[in-house]
Amino acid sequence: MVNSSTRSAPPAAGGARFLLLQALLVAAWLLAFESARLLEYAPHASLWFPPVAVTFAGFLVFGWRALPALVLACVLGTLRADASYEIDQALLLQLLNGFGFAGVHCLAYGLVAALMRRRLAHRGAVTMPRTITLFLFGGLAAAMISAIGGTIVIWLGGMIPTPDARLIIVPWLIGDYAALLGLGPLVAVALRALALRLRIDSLEHVPALVVLTPAQARGRRALGKLAGLLALTALVMGAIAAMPDYPPIQFLLFFALLLQLWIVHTEDPSESLLSLAAFSLLVVALAALLKLGEFAFTLQFAVIALGASTYFGLALPMLYADNARLRQLLTHDTLTGALSRRFFEELAADQLAQARALGRPASLLMMDLDHLKTVNDSLGHAAGDALLVDFVVACRRELGAGGVVGRLGGDEFGAFLADADSATALQVAERIAAAFAATMPSDGIGPARSLSAGVASRGADGEDYASLLARADAALYAAKRGGRNRAQAAGLPSAA
Repeated sequence: MVNSSTRSAPPAAGGARFLLLQALLVAAWLLAFESARLLEYAPHASLWFPPVAVTFAGFLVFGWRALPALVLACVLGTLRADASYEIDQALLLQLLNGFGFAGVHCLAYGLVAALMRRRLAHRGAVTMPRTITLFLFGGLAAAMISAIGGTIVIWLGGMIPTPDARLIIVPWLIGDYAALLGLGPLVAVALRALALRLRIDSLEHVPALVVLTPAQARGRRALGKLAGLLALTALVMGAIAAMPDYPPIQFLLFFALLLQLWIVHTEDPSESLLSLAAFSLLVVALAALLKLGEFAFTLQFAVIALGASTYFGLALPMLYADNARLRQLLTHDTLTGALSRRFFEELAADQLAQARALGRPASLLMMDLDHLKTVNDSLGHAAGDALLVDFVVACRRELGAGGVVGRLGGDEFGAFLADADSATALQVAERIAAAFAATMPSDGIGPARSLSAGVASRGADGEDYASLLARADAALYAAKRGGRNRAQAAGLPSAA
């Protein structure tokens, strides 16, 4: 979708902005590349590799239009690595290595971004739990493809000897994945904001990656929790540096998971991802400052574990909401909000069994709206739908919070009245009819609102719901044959 500001911009201006975007992507990628090099604990192995966050976010926000900038950045990064490691290859071979690395790197993260882009563009935040699952597992697959393919490329290109090639695959994979979880979505949101500022067409649903649930708490409490998380992280990192010969101290870092999950479940989702990014940056910065490269795998695992816990924690409320919506669709009529026929009958049968076991009265009230066909024919089906909705509102008002009302057919409704005998049920029917009649629009357009009702009360101890329904239905049709706008009670079944 192209917004109006993009359409109205002169072509030259649009081209200039797009070139600026490409330059900014290259600069961001190379800056991230330099930060990764500062945290290398072995050749071609870093505590994390944040360029993957830029690559993923670029493809997610701008699609394959980000490819030229990201390919150029990968080639420049490869030339930088050649100079840094003093490999001194011929320029042509360096370029071949760069394009080979760019192909593997961009293909891996471009594909997972394309899958997420398609899901977000079509459905937005409705399928967010599946989108997060795709991000976590698709990102892992992309990191694996990038690590294996990238290692093969630089090995074939002579940048690393054969014995070292197999040793860097796992560190490469873990470094990529740690950076993707820690920064990927937030970089995507930042690029989306940049696109809006430059008036460049981009994926509109990117903010859904962080706006998953309504804000629950903000301000000082959120800052206090974040400060606690970062303070604990700094203390543990300092303890690791002070006691490098005591391995168990490293695992205290995982108590940060508890604080992060506390933030996830009590704060705004954007604040949860900000705390994840802050934790990741602090771990990386302190690892470089305190020279903790020998503990790289533990630190990487902590970042990944905290990241995965954060995303799954954010997805759970949306998953619960999806399940609640599904249950609502299965148990309620979508138009009126009354119970569906199947759910109403199950609930009524259960309550009838309880009444029978306790020897308590119970009644089934069957109601049919009078003249609904006339309303549909003269005023249209929208007016008829409004009539049905008004009727259910009237039913709920008279039945109270514990009332059970269901839509059994087009204009036929049922209500189960626990602890109500036949006389009480008839009174309830009259109250519902009066409340429904009072919903008549002030302009008086359309026929008077009325209903016909049939009541059947629990008879013999062995009577089941089907029998009760049949008697109430017969009473309803007797009321309709008697002139409509009336309620009639069914007689008790014979002892036989």
